[in-house]
Amino acid sequence: MINVILINILIQLIYFVLIIFIFGIIIHYINKYFYKTTNYNKFIVILTGFIGVPIHELSHAFMCLLFGHKITEMKLFIPNNNDGVLGYVSHKYNPKNIYQKTGNYFIGIAPIIFGSLILTIAMVLLVPRTYNNLYTDLYEIIKLQNSGLYLNVIENEFLLSIKMFQKIFINGKYDYKWWIFIIVSMCIALHMSLSKADIKNSLPALPFVIIIIIVLNFALGFISKSVYQSITEYILMGCSYLLFSLILSILMGLILLLITIIIRSIVKLVKRH
Repeated sequence: MINVILINILIQLIYFVLIIFIFGIIIHYINKYFYKTTNYNKFIVILTGFIGVPIHELSHAFMCLLFGHKITEMKLFIPNNNDGVLGYVSHKYNPKNIYQKTGNYFIGIAPIIFGSLILTIAMVLLVPRTYNNLYTDLYEIIKLQNSGLYLNVIENEFLLSIKMFQKIFINGKYDYKWWIFIIVSMCIALHMSLSKADIKNSLPALPFVIIIIIVLNFALGFISKSVYQSITEYILMGCSYLLFSLILSILMGLILLLITIIIRSIVKLVKRH
């Protein structure tokens, strides 16, 4: 049983810490180079940010309230800002309060958690057939993990993400719901990022998060084996959705960046002639 608990702790730490930070930073740089390529054109900033930026900031604000932080200032969207800051949430807390201090981690990573949740909801409402296929395939991946085939899980997640991406863009039903999903998901995906400030605020709280994960796993594992197995299955399913959403976000962001680079190159070419 202890081996199972230790493996689950490791898997949860990989998802909740390593994957979130790595993917959050990748999306941050995609976001940065996208807007840099467009020279922070106000029209493009408004077009791509009017959904994603408020969701990003509201997710910070929600976590602030959940962990008892006081919000001192909040700007949901600043479309005319040229320094890369399109919105922000300023907050303060009692550093002696462990609960509030631990909250800094969740406040920092909130855009990834809420962005993934909203992407999943958008898929359920707008491209339900694709979502049903996703759910079935993710459940099969969870079975692999429960069987101890841990090394195959991440690989299968990536392959599944590419497969779902193809179903969305190649085999999708191109009605108005499809277009709404593409626009909404691209706007959200571009802003599911971790800024330097997010990471800086999150890291001091990381040891507390690690301790909580370890304690909860051992406590639940020794209280009831069946309950622990059920809970970890739900956690793993949530982690799988999270990883899928992050991979999808990167792919969506790269498409936007590629389109921008192509358009900019064409404009430069036309101007030369």
